[in-house]
This record gives sequence, C-alpha cells and structure tokens, in this order.
Amino acid sequence: MKVLLILLLVPALALADDLAAAKKTFTTLVTDDLTDAFVTKALVSIYNSSREKLNFKAAANAVIDAVEDDVVSQSKFYSPALAFYNHVSNMKTFEKEFIAAATPSLGGAYRKLLKRAPKTQLAYSKAVKQLITKKVGKQLLTNVKKALSANDWKYLVNDFYSVVKFGQYGISKVA
Repeated sequence: MKVLLILLLVPALALADDLAAAKKTFTTLVTDDLTDAFVTKALVSIYNSSREKLNFKAAANAVIDAVEDDVVSQSKFYSPALAFYNHVSNMKTFEKEFIAAATPSLGGAYRKLLKRAPKTQLAYSKAVKQLITKKVGKQLLTNVKKALSANDWKYLVNDFYSVVKFGQYGISKVA
C-alpha cells in the first residue's frame, strides 16, 4: 500500500516543482513578498502565452489580466499597491508606458523564449532562469525610468521600495 501511495505521489510532486527555477529567478530578482500561488499564476500565464505564440504586448497584458484581481490578496503588496494606485497619474497609461518600456529588455527575453519553444513547464522554467538575469532587470528599470514621468517613477519606487528589490539595482528612494 505504501509503495502504491508513493508511486501516485511522485508524479504530482515532480509536477509541483516544474516551475521552481523560474520562481527562484523571480524571487531573487524582483521580490520574495508575493505568494507562491500568485507567482505561479503569472508564470503559467507567460508559459501559456508562449505556447500560443502571442507577441510580448499580448503576453504582458495576459499576465496583468491573470493576476490583477489577486493583488489585494498579497498582504505585503496591498498597501504599496493602493498607495501607488492613488499616486499614479493614470493607471491605464502607466500600464501602457510600462509595457512599452519593458519591451526592449523583457520583450527580447520573451522572443528568445518563443524561439526555444519549450514544450513543458520544466523546460520553460529552465529557459526563464537562463533568459531573465540581473542585467535584464537593470535594463528594464532603466527603460521604465526613462519612459515614466518623474512623478510616476518616484511613486513607483517609493511606494514599492519595501517589497521590490530596487536596492540591488542601485536604485534608492526618490526624494
């Protein structure tokens, strides 16, 4: 009976860990203050977008749609997100500017992911680990800063500083 139970659980345990490398990359480079379920939902959304061969803008919008309603369940992000929403000049404009600014760095990594065409979540996770690096994160933040108004950049950094790892990219709170 124990052997049967183990045989039934092993595939489930292996599947549960398929995104481990991508999750570790995300928590190392961005934040470790989001729940595993939230990060998984975002990563699965990107994986599905890559399988559907969506372009970067469509994939980015799919991630936003996938996790938008769950932001309030992220206890450490709730207050910063609420503050930012109240500070930012226009949220929809911000999202468009952010996606446009992210396209050179994250879009480049996403296009490489599309070329690799990972067939499984495990292969996808390994590809994410290789493609999303600290250099990509630094370039992303540099591009976002250039694209946003000074006030929106200030609010992004200051409101999320306690939960996003801006410091590891040499970014301090904005006065």
